[in-house]
Amino acid sequence: MSYLKADVGFPSHLSYKTPGRSTQYAHPALVPGPTAIKLAIVSSAIQSTGSVETGKNVFESVKDSKISYQVPQNLGVWIGVIKRLKKKRNEDNAFQSTFSQRGYVFYKDSITLFFDSSKENLKVLKKFLPKIRYIGTADSLTTVRNEEMISKIPEGTTTGRDSLKEDAHGIVQILRDIKSNTSFDRINPYSEKGGRGDPYKDLFFTFPYEIKDRERQWVLYEKI
Repeated sequence: MSYLKADVGFPSHLSYKTPGRSTQYAHPALVPGPTAIKLAIVSSAIQSTGSVETGKNVFESVKDSKISYQVPQNLGVWIGVIKRLKKKRNEDNAFQSTFSQRGYVFYKDSITLFFDSSKENLKVLKKFLPKIRYIGTADSLTTVRNEEMISKIPEGTTTGRDSLKEDAHGIVQILRDIKSNTSFDRINPYSEKGGRGDPYKDLFFTFPYEIKDRERQWVLYEKI
């Protein structure tokens, strides 16, 4: 078996909302979810080649890959209050001022990702993974380093599950992955074809963290 390993860093922060949460009170995910990572790879392929068709081919290579995480020893989460404009109900082109919460995750070290897929697909991933510039929101600047093929995923990694493990110990978060029957047109915002049904599925991730300290607007996590 072969796997692709890569270190992913965020020079400033990660801002990625936990799926299903309100955009007004966005609770941050501790890591970028599989869907965000895969779509970032597809986006990097399109931007670096200028070809949507290349992005479509990369999507087919990446969508079924399984992603595992090796998280850093410490991380911090800061919840900020921002002022934004909200569209008024029943009024076209009218907005009103309101407030919302936004979460930012700060890492001491890089996150290590492990991709499980066929050798052919891993070659495609290795080519376009380093070209990623951000994951999730455009302010979550991203660097990818140390990509290499390995024969075994080390112990202590976190992998998504379809259901919550009864003896789960740590911080549990629900993140989204792409369903295997999802087409490129279904996730392409510029496609007119679209489709029916939810293209994503929820997975349970248990990260080996405990809360070390917290205040009103920030939380410090440390590995168990």
